[in-house]
Amino acid sequence: MKRWVSAMRFLSIVVFSHSATVASLTGLNGSDQFDFLIGNWTCTGKYLTASGSYGTYTATWKGYYLLERTIVADDFRVDTPNGAIAFLGSTFRTYNPDSDSWSMQFYDAVKGEWGEAFSGKRTEDMVMIDASGKDAYGSFLAKIAFYDIKEDSFKWKEDRSYDNGKTWIKNTSVIEATRVE
Repeated sequence: MKRWVSAMRFLSIVVFSHSATVASLTGLNGSDQFDFLIGNWTCTGKYLTASGSYGTYTATWKGYYLLERTIVADDFRVDTPNGAIAFLGSTFRTYNPDSDSWSMQFYDAVKGEWGEAFSGKRTEDMVMIDASGKDAYGSFLAKIAFYDIKEDSFKWKEDRSYDNGKTWIKNTSVIEATRVE
């Protein structure tokens, strides 16, 4: 009986201290900066092709929390006109209060590959992200922005540099997202 009481005391201390820790994590100043992304979105997008023209697509974007709201995740999906998956990926974001920035990682489900880790910071009216990657044209640096953020819509764009930041190709990809009711 004494062991059972001691075990219950220990368990209650662990549970309550864990709950307090999670509560303090989710209440960190700035940790709500990606709350706008939570929900379901329909998207229209365009991407710059090798010829310099834009291709277009429609997509779905779903934002959600993981691990007691300490991670903001999203799934982005583009289907072909016949319903096959053309692109499917998830991004996972955690807030770092020491640097007032976000650490992020992208997973490409079609390729089965994790992308390079990247980071971002929210300003008053947008989120700016610095990333890097590799595509058919080579290694690149990317500057990504979530902007024109409203309750029912937001915009996203990416600029790329294939020469380590000397020159930038503007609007290599642009997305307009509208919240699904």
